[in-house]
Amino acid sequence: MDPMSAEELEKRIARAVATDLKSGQKQELKRKSGSRCHFFVPFRSGPYDVQLRLDWGDIVDGFPRLDADFYDPETGKMVKSMRGHLAHHTDAEPTQNMLLYVWEFHAKKCRLRIDLWWLVYGAGYNVSCGSGSVHAVNPPDCVSHGAESVEQVHEPDAQD
Repeated sequence: MDPMSAEELEKRIARAVATDLKSGQKQELKRKSGSRCHFFVPFRSGPYDVQLRLDWGDIVDGFPRLDADFYDPETGKMVKSMRGHLAHHTDAEPTQNMLLYVWEFHAKKCRLRIDLWWLVYGAGYNVSCGSGSVHAVNPPDCVSHGAESVEQVHEPDAQD
């Protein structure tokens, strides 16, 4: 899969749901206008407020990267020095029939399964072809129409 813009994301994915496989908790991921990401509900981990997001503009091995943005809870400002931390980028661990991310920071470890509802557009047409033949089964006797106007020709018998 190639990276997607915000416009492409809106046209291609109807819904994204994350399930924490450890707790069973599900959450529908949100989109923000003009963004190419699906956002998780922010939470506290260690000394930071964390915003996880699936970044559809950053594709690794065909899957979106899970980004973690860290915020100072007192100021609400992003802590840019955390961009170099291992927890900032998490690549997908695709398994059979499941898209899985394992995100870990301080005491918090999440095993997140992502379920996507793709929008599918298509055009179609219907072609009907037919062929056949007609077979008369037990046709009625042929009837001569207008026979009354046909003169009967009588040929004399040899005895006449």
